[in-house]
Amino acid sequence: MDVSILHLSDLHLSKTRKDETDKILNSLIQDVIKKYISLHLGSPYVVISGDLANFGLKDEYNDLVNDFLNNLKDALRRNNLTPRGFIFCPGNHDIFRLPDPLPIASQLFKGLVNSKDAEEQKEANDAVNLWFQSDEAVQMLKKSGEHYYKFAESYHKDFKDYENELHYFFSD
Repeated sequence: MDVSILHLSDLHLSKTRKDETDKILNSLIQDVIKKYISLHLGSPYVVISGDLANFGLKDEYNDLVNDFLNNLKDALRRNNLTPRGFIFCPGNHDIFRLPDPLPIASQLFKGLVNSKDAEEQKEANDAVNLWFQSDEAVQMLKKSGEHYYKFAESYHKDFKDYENELHYFFSD
């Protein structure tokens, strides 16, 4: 079986640049179709790695990301290139930044940045690593990625529960 992968990254979809972005994305979709046809490629797996949204906002996923994916799927299907599956991986812009999302971590990072002493840096680094393994950190990160996870859950019929880990999602 021949496998083709359409890999997109860093879409940064945002309502602040919607008209400009729509033109670029429509052009991208047309270029992808032309390239797939000219190379005689089969139906792709679509991989979008990082930064689907620009600010991790609910409306970015509900409107912009879903619209783009629907337009892409429709264009591929019209050209007998029905996608075999979608793989998403969140990026740093897929995280909604709370007013002070990581107060403990930001204090720990100051120790990493401000210290010139190797032993102090090691202690600060160890403290940061320990904090990111805590339940508090995992829950904070999950909360800040909530809109991404809800998007993934609505998009993937076989959504995996992310109760104890943060991970990417695959859909067919």
